[in-house]
Amino acid sequence: MLAAGTLRHRITIEHPVEVQDEAGEPTKQWQEIPAQARVWAKREDLAGRELFQAQQVNAQVTTQFTIRWRSDIDARMRVVSDGVTYPIEAPQDPEGRRESLVLLCSRSVN
Repeated sequence: MLAAGTLRHRITIEHPVEVQDEAGEPTKQWQEIPAQARVWAKREDLAGRELFQAQQVNAQVTTQFTIRWRSDIDARMRVVSDGVTYPIEAPQDPEGRRESLVLLCSRSVN
């Protein structure tokens, strides 16, 4: 069970929505998921690494957010925390008990 004191970060969960721009072309926008998209979370930066791609250095940070259990979150969504966007790579129920949900995220830092 998650103790309330460990959930110190307020995050927003967003999902992609396809809309049409002025020219009628489909574009992707992000919107908060409908049911209580702003939740309290425990945030942990797990690792930082640098990747050399095409002779450029790309730093990558892996962060995990732990929230109370929800069944409406998937890997197409993203987390916004303190103005920083984190794509969700894998939502996981660590103990299989539907008490908490771990959102494993990683983002590039340039």
